[in-house]
Amino acid sequence: MSSGTEKRKPVQHSKGDSTTTKAAQHYGRSISEGYHNSTDNKINRSPLVQNATTKSSDIGGIKGSATNPTIQVPSIDRSTKPAQRDSSKMLPVDNSHDQKEHLTDLCSNTTSQYGATNSLAMKEDKYRKPGCSPIVEKQLLYTKGVCGLKNIGNSCYMNSALQCLNSIPLFANFFQNYANYEGNGQYLVQAYSNLIKAMWSGKNSYATADDVKKELCRYTKTFSDCAQHDAHELIIYLIDALHEELGNRSLSPIVTDQLNINMKSRVKCHTCNVSQTGDESIKFLSLPLPSHTQKPVTLSSLLDSFEKAEDLDGEIYCDMCHTIAKGQQQTTLCVPLPPVIIVQLKRFPFDGTNRKVDTLIDYPYIDFDFERQGHRDDEHLYNLIAISMHSGSLDFGHYTAFAWHNPTHRWYYFNDRNYESIDD
Repeated sequence: MSSGTEKRKPVQHSKGDSTTTKAAQHYGRSISEGYHNSTDNKINRSPLVQNATTKSSDIGGIKGSATNPTIQVPSIDRSTKPAQRDSSKMLPVDNSHDQKEHLTDLCSNTTSQYGATNSLAMKEDKYRKPGCSPIVEKQLLYTKGVCGLKNIGNSCYMNSALQCLNSIPLFANFFQNYANYEGNGQYLVQAYSNLIKAMWSGKNSYATADDVKKELCRYTKTFSDCAQHDAHELIIYLIDALHEELGNRSLSPIVTDQLNINMKSRVKCHTCNVSQTGDESIKFLSLPLPSHTQKPVTLSSLLDSFEKAEDLDGEIYCDMCHTIAKGQQQTTLCVPLPPVIIVQLKRFPFDGTNRKVDTLIDYPYIDFDFERQGHRDDEHLYNLIAISMHSGSLDFGHYTAFAWHNPTHRWYYFNDRNYESIDD
């Protein structure tokens, strides 16, 4: 959730086990800030001018007429060397599959004149701006950072998770610029970096996360098959493995500084009424959903419920009175909060059934209120930047993703290799 000072209109999410990602205030601007659309250039066509009296033609210096078929071949001056093409202006042609073209033309100042019967020149003209030479150099371009991901066998859960992580600005920027100078076993980091670079190159309509999955399976065999898995589970395994490979180097804090949430847990014994406290660090918040409500629930209200004290189902051992007794636990978030918060919404209750909680969630922004903790000067306003959405049941379903693209200030919907922009 990229925070800004303006509130965006709510996004309602009615289906799916959602993993939402939020980033802090310095990441985003207002959703109302758009970008300007460029206008199309008009094409100038100059038809061949014919002399109706003589019915003569002059094409490329070769002259002739209906009354005088003699062809006059122009003389060629070979005293000078042919002009050399400036190789610095040559652009590579990207022939990747299934791309839509945005053409970047290298044009000269010469004009092209062709007859109405010259269909080849007419076809070339639609790829040229006015004043372009017939020889056109073109490059296929896409919006950088907006890139689909190929499904490599029930991998929609992974594609959805990767799109959410790709929407975190500093996270994506770090791996775009990552270079493994040490070359000592950072295989997953390198594979993930290569994927992010491909997604932000502007040359691909979709990329493939084969290498990321292969290297992640060095840490866990959970995703080694082609079965369906949980997107949130993949995110946790992936960021833990990336953190482990980065190790104790100066690069490692990119994971901890961006995602780590510090909490304080207090457990109270009902026998002696003494409370014991402890500190904990996690990388995501797991929030249960109310199942018996027809009204939308805000994410802020779920966070308030998360911090309320609740009686424990089981019994605890109290170190103070040395007894096994009933207890109460309360968890509170500690400041400073990280720039990014990952929230898991528990849509599948652990009650032995396959039912799904379809409670609607409103989350235009989240305002963490720390006045009750004495932190009056701390402002923590988070905006939504990504949703991993699951459609279907516990046994079968499909993952897609909604992600905020910060450079263009637009929302995009990703369904494996396909994607589209979403209107405000």
